[in-house]
Amino acid sequence: MDIGVLIKLVGGAMVLVAGLVQVLKVPRLRRNRVRTVGRVTGVKPFDTDEGRLYAPVVAFADEHGGAHKFTAEWGTGGGQHDLGDEVPVTYPADRPEDARLSSTMQNALTFVLPLGLGGVFILVGLILLGSLALG
Repeated sequence: MDIGVLIKLVGGAMVLVAGLVQVLKVPRLRRNRVRTVGRVTGVKPFDTDEGRLYAPVVAFADEHGGAHKFTAEWGTGGGQHDLGDEVPVTYPADRPEDARLSSTMQNALTFVLPLGLGGVFILVGLILLGSLALG
């Protein structure tokens, strides 16, 4: 067997499966998330190449009443969240330690990126496998 054919066959199948796994994760992510409200208890500054950004520190209670605190992954130039502000929080069911702020941007990144990346993988896998059928 030609090595090029083997690479297309194995590579195409692997990329296709990886894409399908990514796309199939999205409905499960949507079903298994818990939404609650947290309160901004602090602001953590951090420096980037673009300057100083500020990420809110958020405290919230999970569905069992347990207290949790996290620092948002995304920071802003300041002024977006004040101490005491209520903010929407989302986390996977039974994993409150993976909580994040629930915003339009965060939701887009959580659901659109896996769909887009999965779609690209599926397309590349189909192209590789299709080139075998045509070649």
